[in-house]
Amino acid sequence: MSLVVSLLLCVSGPVIVVGPGSGASSARALLLPIEVGYVQARQVPVLAAAEVVEAGGAGGGCGAAAGPKQLLGAMEAAYAGVKDYTATLLKQERVKGKLLPRETIQVKFRKPFSIYMKWTGSEKAGQEVLYVRGRNDGQMRAHPGSFPDVTVSLKPGSGLAMRGNRHPITEASLGDVLALMLRDLKRSEARPQDGVTLTDLGEETRFGARVRCVEGRFPADGYYAPRLRICVFVASKLLSRVQAWDAGDRLVEDYEYRDLRVNVGLRDRDFAEDNPAYKF
Repeated sequence: MSLVVSLLLCVSGPVIVVGPGSGASSARALLLPIEVGYVQARQVPVLAAAEVVEAGGAGGGCGAAAGPKQLLGAMEAAYAGVKDYTATLLKQERVKGKLLPRETIQVKFRKPFSIYMKWTGSEKAGQEVLYVRGRNDGQMRAHPGSFPDVTVSLKPGSGLAMRGNRHPITEASLGDVLALMLRDLKRSEARPQDGVTLTDLGEETRFGARVRCVEGRFPADGYYAPRLRICVFVASKLLSRVQAWDAGDRLVEDYEYRDLRVNVGLRDRDFAEDNPAYKF
């Protein structure tokens, strides 16, 4: 058996198949349409790998149902074509049991791994961080934007750099989040006994952009989070938002990208400490 998720873009709308396999007898009840633009969840038994069927037929032929790798395949392929991006990141985390205020951060990123972040909201206003893999002995440059506003070099995993954060800056790219999701979905395929379920929450509009969201329920052990919600930009197929909850159903992470623009042609000066637009 395997976990199978199919988002079939047919005339009648996408179709999702979710849950641990229950045999061929379920096949007649599995394909449930979800109207485009309408947030509607369906959880149903999943087909065994050998039972995946083609949908569409006389309705226009949509192709074969896809598994988890194919579900994220579009995201993976889209990110493979990204050389750089800029975005506004809305970040909220629970650290040491306390849910911290939401932060608003302007982000510039260029592959393989150069990242600049500036806090522009009320939380940590003026703070800037710069990290380029292979530069400055692997340390990031940072200043708080408030007194005493001194620029320092920090190891990404050090106590000071991790203060108020769940992840180091070395894990702050869209690609790192995608890798995490792929890891857990591959594990769920290999372990159908874990009973992982995915629910299609349909489409919604966030900050003027259409996104499609999927929520996963995972065992507490061996997976990143018991509950994970992933939203993808419909147009670009890139990550829009990821939220994670703990075993007590408390929100622990919420990262949302707004105004995401890719392949804008970022240059070395965008990741230079002496950039006159920065205040290092």
